[in-house]
Amino acid sequence: MPSKTVVKILVIAGLDPSGGAGIFLDIKTIQRLGGYAFGIPTCLTVQNTQKVYKVYEINPRYFLKTFEVLIKDVGELDSVKIGVLYSKKIIDLTIELIKKYQLKNIVLDPVINPTKGVLLLKKDAFSSFLRLISLCTVITPNIPEAEILSGKRIKSLEDMETSIEEISKKFEIENIVLKGGHLNIENKVYDLLYSRNRFVLFEKEYLKDQNIHGTGCLFSSILSFFLAQNLNIEKAFYETQNFFQKIIKKTIKIGKGQDLVNF
Repeated sequence: MPSKTVVKILVIAGLDPSGGAGIFLDIKTIQRLGGYAFGIPTCLTVQNTQKVYKVYEINPRYFLKTFEVLIKDVGELDSVKIGVLYSKKIIDLTIELIKKYQLKNIVLDPVINPTKGVLLLKKDAFSSFLRLISLCTVITPNIPEAEILSGKRIKSLEDMETSIEEISKKFEIENIVLKGGHLNIENKVYDLLYSRNRFVLFEKEYLKDQNIHGTGCLFSSILSFFLAQNLNIEKAFYETQNFFQKIIKKTIKIGKGQDLVNF
């Protein structure tokens, strides 16, 4: 679905050299949709399609200076997509910049643990990470991330609703998309949008053998594009789901690990 007016979207995320997730996938996704994506890396990972082996921090001065010169050049952004942040210094700077520049349409994919490998959020950064949540327009946790944020186990649709309500109350955030891909309910999975005390459910087939890298990055990048179009959150949610379902089937086996989205 190409954009008639090119929207400007900033991606703040980690660098995955496999290209299957992180800043490379985010930028590719947004630009395939018709937007224009800028990118500032938060960390450099040593990883392949199998797992994350090591993470290196980005110099905070580089991060700050890059943001400032980009904004000075391109002006107001239409949305911001935030993925892996990793360190406390980068998170604190992100909070400061959101407030200073009054950034809008902020989508946070709250990446804490990768599917396999080392942590993608340092332990001393967790409290700062929690402070960031309330500044975002919407967050897009999966089941394990929602369990961490809510402190509740999720084994059913009712648990999903309870968890979302707890996260919304605890972090004072109006919009949450809980991705239910980890929870098989009678061969169905459900993504749940919570917005202004209202639930919107999206049902999908459970794909037993699906093992795809970067699905969280993909989903949140698509959502950031549709929010940049000034769609309301419910319309952006449905547009995101429709596009996501089309391209998630377009995968390729490159290495020995997970499949990669290739569209």
